[in-house]
Amino acid sequence: MDPSSGFAQLEAILSAYTIGIRVENASMTLAFYEYLITFSDEVDIFWKRKLNATSLLFLATRWTMVLSAILDVTPTSSVHGCKRTLWTLNILALITYAQVAAFSALRAFAMSYRNYIMASVVLLLGLVPFGTTLYVAVISAYDYIPPPLDACVASAPNLSNRVHGTIELILARLVYITRSSLLAGDTVVLAVTWLRTFNQWREARRLNVSLSVSTCLLRDGTCGLLAINMAQMLTYTVISSPLTSLIDALPPVLMNRFIINLRSLDTTAEPQASSHAQRWSQFSVPNFRVPESLLGNVGEDLEVASNPTAHEPQAESYTAPATSQCDVEEAPQ
Repeated sequence: MDPSSGFAQLEAILSAYTIGIRVENASMTLAFYEYLITFSDEVDIFWKRKLNATSLLFLATRWTMVLSAILDVTPTSSVHGCKRTLWTLNILALITYAQVAAFSALRAFAMSYRNYIMASVVLLLGLVPFGTTLYVAVISAYDYIPPPLDACVASAPNLSNRVHGTIELILARLVYITRSSLLAGDTVVLAVTWLRTFNQWREARRLNVSLSVSTCLLRDGTCGLLAINMAQMLTYTVISSPLTSLIDALPPVLMNRFIINLRSLDTTAEPQASSHAQRWSQFSVPNFRVPESLLGNVGEDLEVASNPTAHEPQAESYTAPATSQCDVEEAPQ
């Protein structure tokens, strides 16, 4: 074997490792920062109000996210400690995948007017990473590299070259299967959101008000999930996948922020009703309501002025779409 090629391969591995560590540190910092700046919102909006399924999912996701970040910085100095830490991180990753899949399914269920088939499809697509991650965790070998690297690593088990090559090929395909399923699930949620938003855009055009569809979709967070899933598929290599840590950290962060916005909207909706009633007198569309005791307001739109009749007690209904989730301004004459 040519020594120069061996050094080049080692240099590539060390470079990928360094990039991965930096991305992992950035992801960990993002998780801590997100938790700290939204902790007051958690206390005011969630702990002081009646809990429901969406609230419990929100709290569980936040704690899982923070616990994963803490474990990432927990020092280990033995093979046994590395195995314990990495297996715990794998379990937390599996829980996070299940949480994000559950929220996407709830969102699709609410936005599609209680369509169980739509919600089931989104849930199944979102759970594909659960299965693939579990498979990779089971077949991986865990080890500790002493200083100067001082790191825990997970790699394919020490098998024959032929079997090892087959496993690496399987792992490469699993990445595309995982991200493709997530991409498909996000696309379904995006399509449901688009259809609902398009109805409001059409109504806004009829009433001669301007409405930014792109703003609505970006606020939903689904476009961000689509972007990071496509980035993972485009940048994946067998040696390293430096975006993995970031991709694992972003979905719960986006999901938490989206639920906070929904609950904030629900908290401030009543005071805004009187001040906006006259302005919205010509833009009254029946609202779709989801039982508060079960899902909360997961089916609500963001940044919407309150409909004066929306908060009156009423039975469940499957009426027309809710008003748009983005700001509406009067169109220039």
